[in-house]
Amino acid sequence: MILVSAVIFVFLLWLLYLREPVSTESGLNVGFLPPLNAFLNALSALCLAAGYVAIRNKNRKLHQKLMLSALGLSAAFLVSYLIYHTFHGDTPFLGEGWIRPVYFFILISHVVLSAVMLPLILIPYILL
Repeated sequence: MILVSAVIFVFLLWLLYLREPVSTESGLNVGFLPPLNAFLNALSALCLAAGYVAIRNKNRKLHQKLMLSALGLSAAFLVSYLIYHTFHGDTPFLGEGWIRPVYFFILISHVVLSAVMLPLILIPYILL
């Protein structure tokens, strides 16, 4: 599982920073994907919160359905994210001053934590 996380992490670094984006001369418009990504993440967060409430109320079946829904929404987010960055590439951060190190601290911690969390997210589904 750790190997899978490492491979995905390296792939994302390559996709975002080392590779040129695929040409969109075919007219493919990926501009709608960032709002879709935000929507998918929001729905996933709602499923996680509702799943927490369900398990606290000892409703295991509902909890399981909500956790599977959150996993599916997160997987859809990942596919959408990869499509967007395949065709659009990265967006450089242009902020200056004190906000720049804050932004990069949040970005780097987010990337590292997402790689660490992947096995912890997938293990319960493998054990089902």
